[in-house]
Amino acid sequence: MSAAETVMITRPRATEISSTGLVRQTFDVVNCPGITVVWEGFKPDAEGEFETVSQTYHLSTGKVFDSADEALLAWDAEQTDQEIVDALGEALLRYRHGLMRPLWADRSTGQKSPWIAAARSFRRLLNGIGFDIVKLERRSS
Repeated sequence: MSAAETVMITRPRATEISSTGLVRQTFDVVNCPGITVVWEGFKPDAEGEFETVSQTYHLSTGKVFDSADEALLAWDAEQTDQEIVDALGEALLRYRHGLMRPLWADRSTGQKSPWIAAARSFRRLLNGIGFDIVKLERRSS
């Protein structure tokens, strides 16, 4: 399981079963609105486990990804509050682990993406109870 998959909180939307026995399940990613996970698989026999045929990640823009990491990065790139969630993601990482290497500025986009997704989720939680995080303007002295 990738880091992006551990961040995604899904809720089942629909289950379809074709005449050939192929099962298609669609999940909404609750903490990343606009991402849908589509899983397709089949059960080889009554006793066996389901076998995955494919699992794809769909953005509301129509883009489809085979990797959760790529989908999360693309979804994140479409958001407009990048500077705030980038700073909040760094703060969450430092709160959880302290100052550690690689430093935030030296991390790859893939290393940052779970923390940025958590930052967006935390910000939505704050919005839900009537608060928001904003960037303060620096005053010149």
